[in-house]
Amino acid sequence: MTPNARTSQIVSDVRRRGAMSIATIVVVLAILLALTFVLNRLARPAGAPAAARAPEVPALQLNQIDESRVGAVVSISGKVLDLFPPPADSKRPYGLKLEDDSGEKTINFWQTEYDQIADKDILVGSTIRARVRVGTYQDKIQLKLLSGQDLEIVGAAPAAPAQKAAAAYGQPKPAAPRDFSRGRSAPSTSLVVGAVTAELKGKTVRVRGRVDSVRPPAEGTQQPYAVILKDGDAALRVTYWSNVNDVIVVKPTPGALFEMEGVVETYQDQPQLKVKSGYKVKLVDDVPASAPAVDVSQAVPVSAISAADKGQTRVVQGVLGAPRALRGGVVYPLADASGAIDVVFWESIIPTEVLGALAEGVKVAAIGEVGDYQGKLQLKALKGHSAMVLP
Repeated sequence: MTPNARTSQIVSDVRRRGAMSIATIVVVLAILLALTFVLNRLARPAGAPAAARAPEVPALQLNQIDESRVGAVVSISGKVLDLFPPPADSKRPYGLKLEDDSGEKTINFWQTEYDQIADKDILVGSTIRARVRVGTYQDKIQLKLLSGQDLEIVGAAPAAPAQKAAAAYGQPKPAAPRDFSRGRSAPSTSLVVGAVTAELKGKTVRVRGRVDSVRPPAEGTQQPYAVILKDGDAALRVTYWSNVNDVIVVKPTPGALFEMEGVVETYQDQPQLKVKSGYKVKLVDDVPASAPAVDVSQAVPVSAISAADKGQTRVVQGVLGAPRALRGGVVYPLADASGAIDVVFWESIIPTEVLGALAEGVKVAAIGEVGDYQGKLQLKALKGHSAMVLP
């Protein structure tokens, strides 16, 4: 064999051995990867997920939420008793009153979260589940909904009578009755019944008067509800449809003082009020005029209240000033001939209809407990119907 031939053979052998070495390395690496995968699978407990699970949110009953839970995110469920939209132009949040077997609490959230809630029109009466963060405000437990997507309806409210009737006759269901209109479009001062005339036709007004009679629609008809409001000898017919009645928190009853807002129309050449939203029908005083909710005879001058009265119950009467919004309540300065004092109304203990009747310039009588805040005396309205509008 010539030298050149021998050299070519040596080079060929070297190349062949190099190719085999690379192939061997690739095979070994593949085997190592396969072994690593198998070992990882064997090291993981059966049924365990590949990634660690996020910590679960504890599900609690409402009475289990106390100071020890502050700062935590918890899951709660229950029936929605009511939804309170904030007044127009206020900085107050929405309030959703929830009830379970252990008690009641209110969930607060802002307009952004409200807009995110699915099926918000059927919230009231439904059973929901929600993730909320526990906090405190003015030494009280507060539940805050961080996102509207954290609220889920797990059981819809029963169909309203009007909806059941429509289904029975194969008719389309009425539009969802819930109306969470914020504030009012009418002026802040209520009209007396006698001030509503045909000249106001087409205008939106707010009227206050005592209910004389309530006539529901006859069964099987599409007539509206008809309520007669009276103030002395003056009378006004008020009408609204069944879907509006479905969302009225406190239904009109004879003898009770109500405030209603609607559009003035004419009926048989007489003015009448057509109410388009159940949230524009507010109870002002649920007892006859002969039995006032607050005993005005017990009223004391504002100037007579001193630090020595702290913890005592006092009745005052006077004109309300401009309100100041609180998270979970509102403060009205009340002034009489002797002075002024702040009266605090907490949403959690004062009925919606009472809060809805309060406004700047309205004369009221209120009963509450004397306290102070930052060295200034104030009156904390008692639970229930602790304020009454005076004529």
